[in-house]
Amino acid sequence: RFPTIADAWTFLTDAKITTAATVTIQLAPERYDLKAPLRLDRADSGRIVLDGGRQPDRCTLVFSGSNGIEVHEGSGLTIQGLTVKAVNAVDRECIGIVVGHGAKARLERVNVEGFWAGVVAEDGGRIEAEQCKVETAILRGVGVGFQSHLNGTMALVRCTATKSKRDDNWSAGFVASTGGYLGCEACEASGWDHGFLSHINSCLWLTRCASKGNDSGLTATSGSSATADDCEFTGDAAWAVKAANGGTMLVRGCTLSKSAYGCCATSNSTVMFASLPSRISGCTAAAFQSKGGGTFDGLKPTLTDNRGEFKLFPATTPADQVFFWE
Repeated sequence: RFPTIADAWTFLTDAKITTAATVTIQLAPERYDLKAPLRLDRADSGRIVLDGGRQPDRCTLVFSGSNGIEVHEGSGLTIQGLTVKAVNAVDRECIGIVVGHGAKARLERVNVEGFWAGVVAEDGGRIEAEQCKVETAILRGVGVGFQSHLNGTMALVRCTATKSKRDDNWSAGFVASTGGYLGCEACEASGWDHGFLSHINSCLWLTRCASKGNDSGLTATSGSSATADDCEFTGDAAWAVKAANGGTMLVRGCTLSKSAYGCCATSNSTVMFASLPSRISGCTAAAFQSKGGGTFDGLKPTLTDNRGEFKLFPATTPADQVFFWE
């Protein structure tokens, strides 16, 4: 037993963990106020578990003006059943949980609240997460929920990213950026500038995910790719899905509804519809928008109750140079 989490963490920094051992830090269901990040950077820490119990909202780690949990330098850690919360963190661009430099982490039933960035895998770090939530109200400047960045890898199942107050700043619920890979299954984003974003030579894969009430549902841009299987994009203000600046996108069996545009392709980007038919409905501007050489290919979606079928820029662009339906 240790009087504080910081004392237990200090002990783990130097303790020897045998090959067959698993070390569990069992937290009592209460609030813990911490003045500095919990940082782990030992190679044998993959057998360490930080456990807050079955109900994450009853065990809360509160960080004031700093990152929350940091896992680096080939380390490994399992975090389960707790909430990581920030106060005074937004202006300082603090991160709730960051895993980098070849480290890995497993998150189960973890909530992250109030940070500039919720959960980040960067510099070759890897995160697997299930039933986790990132929530925030106001983000000044760039803000993200879950992010794989700089060759980071992230695999998420049944995770949600929610921004409860909209502003004019750039933000993204789930983002793969600068060579990152992000796979999402049954995940949901709401209230962001971008619900799901693949940016700068990155890869994003969505299966049975949902985007609700974002400015853009799914975006692939700057040489990145995105694949969406059996997903729902509804009520996203500008576009349900968009490929831009050389991005490519594959859409299979998805529902795109109640946006200004269902699908947008700009600046020599391509959106491919394949395999199972997709559906585009209720768009207030048009089902398709093309600018600067953006094209659409594959199996034409089913279109219902849209204001128009397409808008092309420039308007003199022949439709047969934009649409290549089977």
